[in-house]
Parts: sequence; C-alpha cells; structure tokens
Amino acid sequence: MTYAYQIHRPGRAPRRRTKAPLPDRWRNMVRRCDSRTQVIVGLPAGMEDPEFRDRAEAEAWLAARLPDLEKALHRKMRPCLCCGTTMLSEGRHNRLCDQCRAGDPPADSY
Repeated sequence: MTYAYQIHRPGRAPRRRTKAPLPDRWRNMVRRCDSRTQVIVGLPAGMEDPEFRDRAEAEAWLAARLPDLEKALHRKMRPCLCCGTTMLSEGRHNRLCDQCRAGDPPADSY
C-alpha cells in the first residue's frame, strides 16, 4: 500500500517522511541554505556548523543533541550574587561562584 507521503520517483527508492520528536522552537532552527542544503541556525558559539541534505536529517541531528544544546544555550557570563566576580553560569539557578558556594567568600567582598 502506498501512502501520499511515500512518493516514488523513477530511479530512486520511495521517500518516507518521519518527524523527529522536536519541540517547535528547535524545529524552527533548521533553515534552507540553498537548493540542496539545510543548516541549523542559532547554535551556541563553539559548536560545529553542520550542513544536511534534507530537513529530516537535520532534525534527527538536533534530536540526538537536544540535552547538550539546552545546557549550552543557558550558559553565559553572570556576576556572582555574593562577591560580584564574573563567572560562567550554567543557567539562572547558578548564581554563586565556586568559592562563595564553598563558604569562604573573598575578603574584599564585604
């Protein structure tokens, strides 16, 4: 039985469309670069910028890396709430530097 989404083109195997389990905000990161490639926009700095042949391949790549991407997008430089030094924070919940969290803030912070 052939469904409407299984389009058979002469000389090629039938194409099956499958959706990767991605939230809408991540699915919107896949953009067409030119007529033959898809790219992912908005990746954190330092990550590879891969190119894909089709959207399904790009969405599968995103789905495999979703937990790491979630963490990386929330990391940024924030001031410590105790001593004020700038640190790399894991997210909004991480607002104390390691030294203040250990219990010995710098002497010049008071």
